[in-house]
Amino acid sequence: MKNLESKKIRLFFKESNGDYIKDWSPIPREFRIPSSTFVADNMNNTDEEFMGLFKTTNNTYRTSGTIGVGWLKDSQRKTIIDDTGNACAILIKPRFKVLDPWEMLAEVFADPEYENYILENGPFYKFNVSEKMIPIPSTEKGGEFLAALSFLNICSKLCRRHLSRQISFTEENLNGKIIGSIDMAKHIKCNVSKGREDRIYCRYPTFTLDNLENRIVKAALIKSHRIIQSNHAKSENINRLFSYCLSSLKTVRTVKISKSDFNKINTTGCNSNYKPVIELAKTILFNKGIYDLFNSNTDDEYRFVIPYTINMERLFEFYIRSIIKKKLQNERNSLYKLDTYRSKDTNPLKVYEDNPTKKVYLMNSYIPDISIYTEIDGEKKYIAVFDVKYQHSTNQAYASSIRHNTHQLLFYTLLLNVKTCGFIFPSEQYAESIEDGISLNIMNGNRIKNTDENIIKYYQLLMNLTSESDCIKSVNQILKVINNS
Repeated sequence: MKNLESKKIRLFFKESNGDYIKDWSPIPREFRIPSSTFVADNMNNTDEEFMGLFKTTNNTYRTSGTIGVGWLKDSQRKTIIDDTGNACAILIKPRFKVLDPWEMLAEVFADPEYENYILENGPFYKFNVSEKMIPIPSTEKGGEFLAALSFLNICSKLCRRHLSRQISFTEENLNGKIIGSIDMAKHIKCNVSKGREDRIYCRYPTFTLDNLENRIVKAALIKSHRIIQSNHAKSENINRLFSYCLSSLKTVRTVKISKSDFNKINTTGCNSNYKPVIELAKTILFNKGIYDLFNSNTDDEYRFVIPYTINMERLFEFYIRSIIKKKLQNERNSLYKLDTYRSKDTNPLKVYEDNPTKKVYLMNSYIPDISIYTEIDGEKKYIAVFDVKYQHSTNQAYASSIRHNTHQLLFYTLLLNVKTCGFIFPSEQYAESIEDGISLNIMNGNRIKNTDENIIKYYQLLMNLTSESDCIKSVNQILKVINNS
């Protein structure tokens, strides 16, 4: 906890023993969270706007799967002011020290299924430029970094799909040919008067990317890169996105952008795909919070950042899916594939065939996190299913969710008719070997006989996050389990 008296702000972030407040962890009583702070009554009702905080039955404050920095608020969404007149804010970090959510975001941005995922589950992150900035240790990243990273992502999508072009006129003194129309006045002055009638001064229309919309995009792109560099972020994915966007806009002039320029552009009709890009560009270029990152509101120990939150549960789930998919795609001789990401509105797996004349007391569709299949004679055959959980498998905080998660996994296992299932958890320790799968106790019913061929194996797999190499080893272990299915 840090009292920044000169700024009238009280920041909850570090315990007396030096440990940070982490996600899915209790908040020590030494912090004395003001009683007027609005928190959820259980872990299933947490709200990211209130930093995902909840209270247990013994009145212990706990964090959920939300990380970031934000103001503590009351039930009316007003910032909490403590007894000494300080506004209260909290900083929550991932409980895995080696887990870099910024690198994870850069990885998932590159996944082609990213858009489908956030449409189905909601965004991984939020940043609130309408709220006052919060001072945090200068070593931490803030919402301005998230805004810059977001801009790189949507800018790259704009560059891939459609960059707006407009008609411009080019004047050129051509040798022995005519394009467009002849500018007689300049032709006489530059050619005829000098005895160079072999040359013709022409003016002709061309399509150019150098318009106001793209100048704004390029200015925001350069500013975003500066913000990312100032946060000392080093990522191959981030550098690749920036290089691609800058290359796409190389013919666009780099000019100073004013606020009035935003009133001159049109983001409707054919230019509607520019609307979210331009809105975020305005935030990047002119929001006071981001501007102050490079000016007076920064000191050696603390700097002011835009409040933000990241949902680590969604991010971890899709991140694991992305790296497993990439690994399977890079395996040339692999017989296995990751099933396409499914949406409940477009292509879910069906529990039963729709029958409008019957009301069935079963949910009609389901979407596993990770389902692996192979193709035999052109027919898809599922061989393994896994559920990704951003939690400790043995942590007592999750006792209330074990029953639900067990039913969910076994439900997937039954309907996909696979012999391998399990959960994937994050870990900071690399396991040299995989623990033997647990054989599920399948009774001798009339569906199948309980023989060796019909044994269903359950695994608790750990995704090591200590380093990139250990992460790859963990993926290889998961693939080993799949290969043995």
